[in-house]
Amino acid sequence: MYQYLGVLEMPTDPSVENTASAVAAYVMASVTNPQDYVSRRNLADLLWRTGAPSRWSERLWRDARTIIPSEASLWYELGLFCWVWGRIDEALEAFRQAVRWDPSLASRVYGHLIRLGRPELLERITPPDLRPELAEFLVHRGFTEAARSVLQAVLDGGNPKTLWQALPLAATYPEMGLTEAFLERLRDRRSRNPDLAYWDIVGRVRSGQWEGLDAATWEALQVADRTYGRGDRASLDFRDRLARLLVDAGLRGAAQTIYMEVLTRDASYGAAYQGLGRLALQEGDLQKAFEWLRQAPEDDATRAALLQVGLRALETGQAGLAEWVFEFMRGRWAYQATGAYGLALLYERTGRSAEALEMARPDDVAVARLVARLEYRFGDPRAAVRAWERVLERDPRSAEAYGGLVEYYRLQGLTGVTGDLCRRAQAYGVQVPLCGQADR
Repeated sequence: MYQYLGVLEMPTDPSVENTASAVAAYVMASVTNPQDYVSRRNLADLLWRTGAPSRWSERLWRDARTIIPSEASLWYELGLFCWVWGRIDEALEAFRQAVRWDPSLASRVYGHLIRLGRPELLERITPPDLRPELAEFLVHRGFTEAARSVLQAVLDGGNPKTLWQALPLAATYPEMGLTEAFLERLRDRRSRNPDLAYWDIVGRVRSGQWEGLDAATWEALQVADRTYGRGDRASLDFRDRLARLLVDAGLRGAAQTIYMEVLTRDASYGAAYQGLGRLALQEGDLQKAFEWLRQAPEDDATRAALLQVGLRALETGQAGLAEWVFEFMRGRWAYQATGAYGLALLYERTGRSAEALEMARPDDVAVARLVARLEYRFGDPRAAVRAWERVLERDPRSAEAYGGLVEYYRLQGLTGVTGDLCRRAQAYGVQVPLCGQADR
């Protein structure tokens, strides 16, 4: 009861003058229940924040930690306390224990030391099994040399599990020069683990080592077959993953070969159709891209690719193909809104404004913009205003919506409204050319 009373009595902005009730409640809670570490922790934090003698807070934190030594947040708070008082070694030990008991605290501790300009201390507080995560943290913050040092420590440690966890990072950043060393350490697993062969290829692609890449790719496929079996789903998924890597590296021919081989094994494997469709789209063969993508899984990636096929067809004067694509999409539940948007855009560009307005009804920001444009030009300006207002509800930085509304209200002589719209746009950092003329 006293613990909850302390929480209730805690002021929003604690000071010596307004915390007596909360302090008393936490003290009583600690006295009546020797195992109440929460009240000790809350009291330590309260005393620390109100400028009480530091030894009081430290004693309470240590008492709480004695009651429950596995509570990572207590170690973290004690670490911060020791750091403030310049007791660096004690702080680092407390941080190390915090990360040991709760690895999710690592990024918070790392960020604290980075902000203090002490990245060289991070390795000292990191347990060996968390070194791969530390290396990744350092790389993403631009400390490549420090990350390399951590990865070297992983190599020196020789733990197979940690080596395996760190391999993707080493392969993704071949400039650190450690990929081969990692693969060598794990060599005895390579013949039965396709992922090792995959990360070998990642390292080669990232570092531009094209010589021998075909042989490495063939080896990876063979290992996958031996590990998973030729017709197993895992083997097909591995091929899809490898083909995506090769596409990203610009090796579209090799990727296409892999996808075609997959379809000889399982003609219903949807990811292969998706991959072949994207390849055809990249090569500009829109008809072939559509033929592949219409057989792909109905997901967001396929929807985006089909939309690109339709838009590219529209841009290149292939209105018939664009209409075919968008009609197909409108007939599929997963693509219905996108297909309707594509048809509305097609009809607008080909002068079929009535059909465009009939089509552009789904509740979507892009469609709402199109509806507003069409209504303003060919239909009811008041409907255009409602559509622009819907756009701003979902996208308050739409310059097109602000511009349309400013133009409409200015023509109606409502300069007060146009002024409000211009100020609203300015508050969002949106440049609206008509705003400079709104009050003239």
